[in-house]
Amino acid sequence: MKLLGPKSISTGLSYLFLSVFIFLLLYTIYRSFLLSIGWYNYTYSENLLPNLVKTGKAPADNPTDLQIYLKFRFPFFKEFVHTYLNGKISFVSVFTNMFSTLFFFFAYKIFRELNKPTLFNQKIIIKLKAFSIINFIYAPVYILSIKILFKTGLESSMIISCFAFTFLGLISYFIMVFFQNAYQLQSENDLTI
Repeated sequence: MKLLGPKSISTGLSYLFLSVFIFLLLYTIYRSFLLSIGWYNYTYSENLLPNLVKTGKAPADNPTDLQIYLKFRFPFFKEFVHTYLNGKISFVSVFTNMFSTLFFFFAYKIFRELNKPTLFNQKIIIKLKAFSIINFIYAPVYILSIKILFKTGLESSMIISCFAFTFLGLISYFIMVFFQNAYQLQSENDLTI
């Protein structure tokens, strides 16, 4: 089986990234909606969507300083997901989900362009550039949000995550420059013929 071009491994990967993107997009929208409903229910003592969202005070033996619990249910599941309702944690969680959604969206777009017969084209260069920018932006925004919201130090998992995405952004930037040079060379070759 071919690595690049139509009916290749890159085609399968593009469909895989598309399905992960769609799942993460729906998950992020649904979770943000339920967090909003949970926050509204708790703040205004309402009971909107009681079959999907439940809120209340955390038990006294709660080891964390989070005082409000939130239970929500995903479609087709009977069990509730149990979490705590905290604006800061919810913000970082939604931010991470949005970044993951964008990550898989651009991965899908890049691999879809790799399916084209002409490998070096302007569209893939633009998508690689956007992909590298997103990966470069993730680390500073994530670190600043943790520092500003929580006023704590960074854990090793956060540093490793930020380093990995910065490194991935650097690699995708080098690939973008390579594709840009190859596209320019290909264009010059087409002009001489």
